[in-house]
Amino acid sequence: LAANARSLGENFAQMVATLLDKGGVHEALRVDDDGRKALLRLHEEGRGIVLASAHLGNWEAVGAALARTSLSIVAVVREAYDTRFDAWFLRMRERAGMDSIPRGSKGAAFRMVRALRQNKVLAIPMDLASRVPSIRVPFLGLDAPTAVGPARVGLRTGAAVVVATLAPGNVVTVTPIDTSDLTASPEGEAELTKRIND
Repeated sequence: LAANARSLGENFAQMVATLLDKGGVHEALRVDDDGRKALLRLHEEGRGIVLASAHLGNWEAVGAALARTSLSIVAVVREAYDTRFDAWFLRMRERAGMDSIPRGSKGAAFRMVRALRQNKVLAIPMDLASRVPSIRVPFLGLDAPTAVGPARVGLRTGAAVVVATLAPGNVVTVTPIDTSDLTASPEGEAELTKRIND
């Protein structure tokens, strides 16, 4: 319980420092060498990259760490519950080297496809039981409603698919997911979503 409270406090402090434009928050994380090499290799293929990630920890700092790999990162984001925060978040992401696509904005789907066609990394944080199209696939041994968007976008566009994970030691790992045997179908989407969860 104490470790959870400490982690929650650290995340809250990082969020406040980020919103107040205090330096040093984004630099605390780095992408591990294997993950950086995997991203650069996939980028050379020119298909664009769909990057799925659990919405855990300071996602904004994770995104900034990914942006420091020299790749163009475009984050799919949800508008803040209080719209006054949107300008802060936008400024923070721009300062870290990321572009943003608000999920519910007009033309969002077109902008996502365009980002991939331009060989950028489309980062999509995903949660369980969220208010987006979801399917039930195994997660930690139990069927759970999981966002299908990253799988759907990846298969329909032919982009590479990777999973980014915030690991102990302030390291972001990146794991490529094999999609070579999958088709852009409900069955393919379900299998790829399962692989992302795994």
